[in-house]
Amino acid sequence: MAVPTSVRYGSSEGGLAALAALLTSGAPGLAVTGIDDGLGAAVLARRLLT
Repeated sequence: MAVPTSVRYGSSEGGLAALAALLTSGAPGLAVTGIDDGLGAAVLARRLLT
């Protein structure tokens, strides 16, 4: 599970750089939420556990 954040070291472009990197990684089984979407990640984790 990956949650890109809008704040990081260097040029983050509001989280778009992290989001683009996660979406283009193509890793099987990777779930990506929106930028700064901790609640969405928690909901996804809950669904995976039940």
